[in-house]
Amino acid sequence: GSGGGSGRSHPVPRVDAVENGLFVGALDEQMARNHVPGVSIAVIDDYEIAWARAHGLADAGRRREATPETVFQASSISKAVTAAVALKLVEQGLLDLDGNVNDTLTSWEVPENAFTAQSEVTLRRLLAHAACVNRPQGGFGHDGPPYPTTSNVLNGERPADNAPARVECVPGTEIRSSNFGYVIVQQLVEDAAGRPFPELARELVFDPLAMASSTFAQPLPESLEARAAVPHDENGQPQARSFNPHAVAQGGLWTTPSDLARFLIDFMLAGSTGTSRILSEAASREMLRSQFPELEGGGFLGLGFALLEEMSYDAAGRPRALSFREHGWLLPADLPEQPGHVAPQDLHGLEALLVLADVSLVEADSQVPVAGTGYHDLV
Repeated sequence: GSGGGSGRSHPVPRVDAVENGLFVGALDEQMARNHVPGVSIAVIDDYEIAWARAHGLADAGRRREATPETVFQASSISKAVTAAVALKLVEQGLLDLDGNVNDTLTSWEVPENAFTAQSEVTLRRLLAHAACVNRPQGGFGHDGPPYPTTSNVLNGERPADNAPARVECVPGTEIRSSNFGYVIVQQLVEDAAGRPFPELARELVFDPLAMASSTFAQPLPESLEARAAVPHDENGQPQARSFNPHAVAQGGLWTTPSDLARFLIDFMLAGSTGTSRILSEAASREMLRSQFPELEGGGFLGLGFALLEEMSYDAAGRPRALSFREHGWLLPADLPEQPGHVAPQDLHGLEALLVLADVSLVEADSQVPVAGTGYHDLV
C-alpha cells in the first residue's frame, strides 16, 4: 500500500496515470511479482517537485512502511553526483579534466604499464568509463572493521579483499564500465582538496541544493539511519547491510527521489536559463554531452550521466532525457504507450519522474541497488 505522499496539489487521476503507466500492470502486482518490497517516486513538473509518493515497505522484516522521506542506497546513481563534485573542483582550478591524474594523485597512483605509456588516464576518461580501468570481481568486500582505506581498496590490500586497480587497455580507446574508475576519482578529489569525499559532496552539492536527506557518509548519520531502507534480496527478504566508508563515490550515495529531483532540476535550469547553484552552465552542459561518440558504447555516456539514445536538448535548451548510468532514469510524466521504451517524440520538456526501488542485485558491491535490476524487471 501507499506510504503517503507530498508535493503540490495534483489531480488524483494524473497521479494514477503516471504510476499505472510506468509499470506493466498494476504497481502492487508488479512489486509482488518481482519481490520488490518498496518503491518511491518523485515527479518533476515545470522546474518543481510536483509530488512524491512511496509504496510498500522500507523494512519487510519489521513491516515498516516506505515514505517519501525513506532514504535508499542509490547505487550507480551516485556517479552523477560524484561527477558534479569533480567538475566543481575543475572549476575551482584544483583538478584538470584532461590532465594525467597521476600529476594530482598523492595518496596513490595509477600503476604505469604498456597501456598508460601510450595514453594517459584522465578525469574525463574516468568519469565516462573510457579509462580502461578494470572492474573488481565481486565488488569491494573487506574484512573490517577496521575498514580499508581508499588506497587499500585501490591497491587490493587487506583488509580489502578485492584485486588491485589496473589499466587493461589503452585509455581513450574502449568503453569499460568500472566502479574502480570512480574510486580513483574519489581518491583524486580527496588528494586535490585535502578533505574527505563525503564532506566535499555535502559542501559542494547537497547543501547548495537543500538535499538534506542525502549523504555519502558511512555509517549513516543518526538522523538518516532511522529512516533508511533495509537491504532485501531477490526474494524480498531483509538482509544485513554492509559498507565500506572509504569507497563510496561509485555507489555509496543514500538519498530520496525528492532530493535527486532537486539535483536534476539544477541541471534543467542550467540548460534553459543558465542558472545553477552548483556548476556553471558550461560545466553542466559538459556533463550532459556525449563524451566519446566514436567509441562503441560511448555515444550515450556523458560525465557521470548516461544519455538516453538520441536524446539532446529541446528548442529551449533543456535536456530532454537523462539516465544515471544504468540504474536511474529521468523520464516524461506523459509516458509513451509502450512502457519501458522512450522515443524522442515522447519527451515533453520538464515533465519527468524519478523512481527508486529497493531491490538487491547479485553483485556484492550493490547491497541496496536502487532502480537497477528490479527497475528493468518492472518496466
